[in-house]
Amino acid sequence: VVVPHRALIDYIAWMGQKYPGARGVALLGSSVTFDISVTTLFAPLIVGGCVLLSPLEYDPELEAWLADHPCTLLSATPSHLALLDALPPAFVPTVDLMLGGEPLTAEALELSRRRRPGLRAHNVYGPTEITVTCTEYAVEPGQRLAPGQITIGTRQPGNRLYVLDERLRPVPVGVKGELYVGGTGVARGYLGRPGLTAQRFVADPWGPPGSRMYRTGDLVRWRPDGTVSFIGCADD
Repeated sequence: VVVPHRALIDYIAWMGQKYPGARGVALLGSSVTFDISVTTLFAPLIVGGCVLLSPLEYDPELEAWLADHPCTLLSATPSHLALLDALPPAFVPTVDLMLGGEPLTAEALELSRRRRPGLRAHNVYGPTEITVTCTEYAVEPGQRLAPGQITIGTRQPGNRLYVLDERLRPVPVGVKGELYVGGTGVARGYLGRPGLTAQRFVADPWGPPGSRMYRTGDLVRWRPDGTVSFIGCADD
């Protein structure tokens, strides 16, 4: 996926402002080839934070270090929450926990929130083709959550969200449709694959002249509160 520098810089700059945990100690436990690592690796470095490179596994020396230098930012998938729950509290960030790549439920998040009452959890969504993430829902400290899946939230700055039917017509609130994303985060396409690029990156009739939107292949629906609920992949 060819992501322009402008899109990446805009994303990192916004993350540095949005996530106060980036100004502290960010624990990078995922591979740098996984795009969600972009947040933990680069955002702290532009706002004066620190990046700690370490696998997300128990290490007594690491636990002792984190006791003196608390982790304030961690990016992971919801599947990692079970692993995080089995580790000592020092491994749970005190400020910001960013979760994406899979549906997130209130039940999966419960223990981390109880262990860190001041934690703000961010349920994010976005394929690599939109420069890491394009939507977010922040679960604030003390906020009560309904059981089940948590909304993927609303668009992040610079992005446009469209929920469309098979004929590329916007669907009403509550009706299932495919998610298309436009805006500054849209990648240029797939390197050396013009056919696939033309199939997935299509003209954006609601954006500026010449702009494109990305067809995610994911089914969603608008909620009455203006957020988006993830349903699943269109091919499933």
